[in-house]
Amino acid sequence: MLRTAGMLGGSLLAAGMMTGCLTLPAAEMLLATAETAAASASVPVAESAAPTAQPTPSPTPEPRTFENVTLVMQTPELPNGCEVTSLAMVLTAAGYPADKVELCETCLPMVDFTYSDDGQWRYGPSPEEAFAGIASSASGGWYCFEQPILDAGNTWIAANGGGAQMAQLSGLSQAELDALLAGGTPVVAWVTQGYQAPYRTSTFSWLLPSGEEYVPYNNLHCVTVADIYGDQYLVANPLQGWEMVDRDEFWSSFESMGCRAVTVDLGQLDSAAAAETGTGEK
Repeated sequence: MLRTAGMLGGSLLAAGMMTGCLTLPAAEMLLATAETAAASASVPVAESAAPTAQPTPSPTPEPRTFENVTLVMQTPELPNGCEVTSLAMVLTAAGYPADKVELCETCLPMVDFTYSDDGQWRYGPSPEEAFAGIASSASGGWYCFEQPILDAGNTWIAANGGGAQMAQLSGLSQAELDALLAGGTPVVAWVTQGYQAPYRTSTFSWLLPSGEEYVPYNNLHCVTVADIYGDQYLVANPLQGWEMVDRDEFWSSFESMGCRAVTVDLGQLDSAAAAETGTGEK
């Protein structure tokens, strides 16, 4: 048990006076030392601060990859909706499940035909800018090209979490198409029905906003190319179902329509381009 400074000081002074061994200054020095020791003993020692916990690093998100394409038929709801149905298949495979009808009605730019007061002239959009007519109409719908499908896909992706974007692939070579498919990337492609030579109708046309008359193709079609197996493509045809199509037969039809194609870019396109080793191959 510690003595108090007062008790210790009194004892020391008494001892000095009685024995003569300690002079008064020496006693005062001892008293000061005792007071310092007592003060130190009464102050608790601060505990060392616990080390600050390091923040747990956020896990790196796994890159998105395509799932296998699930076939979707355009009929009966969208008799002229092959483009938007093919888009729905690719969006779903990319992790953005899309209902073809909802996608068509909420995201696809569509412009119906109008007529002059005397009924002599029909007006409609450029298929480069909007779907001409109504996709759900068997007799009043025609088609669109890439840009309206790119717009519809980007709108759908943005409304369903983002993280990807549509990619314009038109003009790609056959070797580039093969590399995409071999890498697991399905492609929406513009071809012809039955992969025959394209031809235009002789019974229907309309005036574009520019004033130019537009005569549409009568056998244009759009499909999802899902995979490649040797010299054949696995095609999800929204009118005919699953097809194995000869690679060169498909390419002839695809090329005749201008090599028009789109897909969803999940960050995989650079690697697919690097894998493409052909030079000048069509």
